[in-house]
Amino acid sequence: MIANSTYLTFVICATALTLALSVVVIFPWLRRPNVRLDLLHLNVSVFRERLVELETDYQKSLIDHEDYSGRKVDLERQLLAAHDVDHSPMSKNTTTRIPFIVIGLVFLWIPILAFSAYFYLAGQKTSNHQTLLDFWTAQDQYSQVADDLITGKIKQPPMEDANHGFELLQAMQVNAHKHPLDAKRWLNLSQFYLAANDLVSALASLAHAYRLAPEDNNVAMLYAQMRFLSEQGKMTAVTQNIVSRILIQNPNHEGALLLMSMATYRNQQYDEAIYWLQRLKQLRLARETPSKPVDPKIIAQLDQTMNDAKRARDKLIVNTTLKNSHLTDK
Repeated sequence: MIANSTYLTFVICATALTLALSVVVIFPWLRRPNVRLDLLHLNVSVFRERLVELETDYQKSLIDHEDYSGRKVDLERQLLAAHDVDHSPMSKNTTTRIPFIVIGLVFLWIPILAFSAYFYLAGQKTSNHQTLLDFWTAQDQYSQVADDLITGKIKQPPMEDANHGFELLQAMQVNAHKHPLDAKRWLNLSQFYLAANDLVSALASLAHAYRLAPEDNNVAMLYAQMRFLSEQGKMTAVTQNIVSRILIQNPNHEGALLLMSMATYRNQQYDEAIYWLQRLKQLRLARETPSKPVDPKIIAQLDQTMNDAKRARDKLIVNTTLKNSHLTDK
């Protein structure tokens, strides 16, 4: 069993809660009510109330002095009689007090039984128990490295931690959930998910980052690209709205132009695909400088794609015309 601070904290808290439960269980035995003392207090209270009423009647001249004295003596006799009955052998509380040794044994056995049950259940599910311990160990060992990675302070983990990618990713997950409003952490977490080929988790992290910072075009573009890839190259309304908003803010955004051209081409919207490809080509040529010339292969590839789109468009028109003509003949 691996000892670490999180596991020790768990043991300490569990022990404290178990001891508190033991105190709650034995507390009524330690605080057994004194029935006889309660009855005596009740008799004295009733005597005082009746004596006050008697004095009030005497002061209001509702009774004479002789009647007042006689009734007062009767009240005192009743109080003494109740006291004698309360102290008689027949009136004594027949319940026996629980010995302190029994209380002590119960106090000790509750934690013993609780921990025995815990380790028994842990033995029945060894894999889950060990997984939890491994998770705690990873948090203690890699939490600082995970924080440096997810905040961008370092690009690569140290050499001694590089072979523990799964543990590092777990630590980064916990780190991101501890900072749910930090879009940068969720964006960086998605990149590590991509490196681990976990596209579903990467998309979920990007979606969270986009909800936190929809105005950040970098986050929005990455999210749109990830949605495009996850939807088998089809652009849904959500993805199209994201890309359109980016193009409104920045009409020369190369990533958005390229994504629109790819989406329209795959959707057989060839005229629109040609339009986006032409804009992308013009943008590349406009940014050419003597020190940074445009790669001819890129221009050639754009021209080839536009030619393919034109041929596909013409073929689609011919096929549609033939199909309509065939339906008309029928």
